Amino acid sequence: MNTWRCSTVVCALLTGMAISSACAETITAEGVVYAAPCTLEAGLTQTIDLGRDKIQALNVAGSESRPQPFVIRFDKCPASSSKVNIKFDGVADPGDATVFKNAGTAIGLGVRIYPKDQQTPVSPGATQSARITNAQAELAFLATIYSSAGNAQAGSIDVTVPIVLSYE
Repeated sequence: MNTWRCSTVVCALLTGMAISSACAETITAEGVVYAAPCTLEAGLTQTIDLGRDKIQALNVAGSESRPQPFVIRFDKCPASSSKVNIKFDGVADPGDATVFKNAGTAIGLGVRIYPKDQQTPVSPGATQSARITNAQAELAFLATIYSSAGNAQAGSIDVTVPIVLSYE
């Protein structure tokens, strides 16, 4: 909305006086310029099939299922970006901060995610990075069903891990 704040002109017009005055107006332009993000090769949603396991195999504290590999691939990355960062923004299990909390019906179980070639799990809130080469980047992981305290009870595993992407 354009509001005139020149009282001299208004008074002059009302009284019939011929006074000239100039008003200073300000135009402000704002915006954001950003590099287009990379494209996720598998799309925005990826499902990892953790398979079926007998509860007896997961009944001891620290036990875990067979690892299931998965890869997050990026392509069409902008030339201005050299690195992609992935923050794993899921909810931690109350019994173990390195385990993503299960929302399914299995009790005492969650999901652990490991970088493919490392022993240390990716905790909820942690960030993993990959260099962008030839407009592409890739991060390989393993996911397991994990029993933090033992005495697990059979049921479904349902863990959602939102990821937050940033680029350098």
